[in-house]
Amino acid sequence: MKTLQTSSTIGWNVTPTDVMLKQKCDTNITQICTSIGKDGYNYIAYPIGGLERAKYEFPKDPEAPITDIPPINLPDSQLHQYLWKNYITGRTSSWIDTDIEDPKTSKTSMNELRMELRHAAFLGLQDVIIPIKRVEYDNLIKVIYHCLWVECLDINTEKVTVGIKLLGNEMDMEFSNPDYYPRWRGEPLDLFALDGDIFNSASSMILSQATIGGLFTIPYNQKFLIMCENTCEPILRKHFAETLTPLISNIIIQRQLPTITDWDFSLHDQLTLPSTPSWKDLTSFDYQNMEADKLKYKLYAEALLKVIHGQLIDRDGIVVVYILGAGRSGLAQICMDVIKGSVPETIRNRVNLIAIEKNPHAVLSLTYYNEILWHSKVQIIEGDIHYVLKNEKIPKADIIVTELLGSFGDNGLAPECWKSSLPLLKETTEFIPSKFETFLAPVCATKLRDQLRDSMVSVFEEKRAINAKFDKETGEFKYWRPRTWYDHFYVSSMKRFFAPAQPQHVSQFICPTINDQEYNNERHNIIKYDIEEACEIDGFVGYMAAVLAKDVFVSNSPYFRKGKYTCSKSWLPCYIPLREGIHVKKESEVLFYFWRKVSDQGVWYEWKVEYTVSLFIIH
Repeated sequence: MKTLQTSSTIGWNVTPTDVMLKQKCDTNITQICTSIGKDGYNYIAYPIGGLERAKYEFPKDPEAPITDIPPINLPDSQLHQYLWKNYITGRTSSWIDTDIEDPKTSKTSMNELRMELRHAAFLGLQDVIIPIKRVEYDNLIKVIYHCLWVECLDINTEKVTVGIKLLGNEMDMEFSNPDYYPRWRGEPLDLFALDGDIFNSASSMILSQATIGGLFTIPYNQKFLIMCENTCEPILRKHFAETLTPLISNIIIQRQLPTITDWDFSLHDQLTLPSTPSWKDLTSFDYQNMEADKLKYKLYAEALLKVIHGQLIDRDGIVVVYILGAGRSGLAQICMDVIKGSVPETIRNRVNLIAIEKNPHAVLSLTYYNEILWHSKVQIIEGDIHYVLKNEKIPKADIIVTELLGSFGDNGLAPECWKSSLPLLKETTEFIPSKFETFLAPVCATKLRDQLRDSMVSVFEEKRAINAKFDKETGEFKYWRPRTWYDHFYVSSMKRFFAPAQPQHVSQFICPTINDQEYNNERHNIIKYDIEEACEIDGFVGYMAAVLAKDVFVSNSPYFRKGKYTCSKSWLPCYIPLREGIHVKKESEVLFYFWRKVSDQGVWYEWKVEYTVSLFIIH
């Protein structure tokens, strides 16, 4: 669901009544929109073919001919296109049953459903509700698939999402037991349809509060729709909205859920390729996003303050601070702020700040800032750190600062950057960060998997290079792409996923010392996960946590120190997909094999999963 809202979106399901049919609302829909809007509703769900068509029923005699189905009668010209898109949610006719046993009724239903979906696309509706009537619905899937992927009726950009109806009577344990709620967070659950009876029973309303509170996690995407099966007076309709609105607002406040004003929700659960600054220069937009992470730089400033004070106290000479991968200004500005704000003026000239950056466009910005802001006190060296640090004429380092970490820590090639700094090291050299660890957890992430299946193939050309290996003989990069888009890392601001097991430690990388000339960055791990509940695992989410200095940490994991130190704008979690989702039984074991491989040509990952099905091991 893509309708924008500040907190929640509550709708009313319009059903055919004698009064509405007499008023001919199908050709005067503005009248009912105005009336329901005044009662506190943000949108209405309306039959795509109109109210007259919605009240049709198939003949009860299976031998009788199917005739007199009312035609679609919902003209588009009565509303502005913006209102069709943002205020009207379409609903297919309830009498349509594509998978009924009677072939004649089934065929008719399929044809009528196609007509309604085509009309929904013509109207420009962003959302359409299609009821699921049966456990098996192959014909329904065929019609939807054909409309979306053959006729390209792009009703909404999410294609197909999930809605559930909460009833006033006893519900299945899947919705009444909070232990089961987290599993739904991995599904594209975008609609809560509430039965009117929920509001008529105190116990039912309490149940719905608990249920909604457990399942309602994405306010900017999830809608509410009140569906009364019987005739409902306007005063009662207004009462429903007045009851539900504060309930939802309280859930948002109490659980501190992000609203549209807090987040760029368009980026949530969207897969993007990670930055690869080792072979592809970042853009100004990339640097701008990194520099917008105020918390990260605040933590870096705290760490530098601790380290630089110690260095200045311990010696009388010059303290040399290197910034590896300085970008266009981020870390350099933080270093200058710390020196200016915390180092006494009488000894500031003892700090020698050297910025290394290979991106010539970023060097232009560094030079500009150095002239107008830093009074030329930063020495800028343009070039790749893997080569320029071998120059024996540059001074040894007392402090080395870098933010070349990446979502999974080492996917930013931080260990290789550390290794390149070996020629600079002294016995007393300190690193910021000094070490970092990586973590992985299995996830059920339907939305991410759907993107790989449906979007990535069309968005990225087959011959497009997304990575590179360096050829020592030619001194050039050789570009390549994986055989399948499932064989690659991605980064994502993941909100809709269910982790059936907690993240487990994968690897640790510690900054080198002057004696670590054989610094090895290869890793191999076997991680075991105990899966308590049956689920389908689509891939793994990866996090990192780094030690910047004593008692100063930075992480992109919500599990690390209860999420106190996070910087989601700089390092989004990484997503490692599986080629095929695996169905894991309750109380079973999953083994994840993970390799970090290093050669003269590059760095890459390999992974595989083993899990138990009965007495067999599947690879």
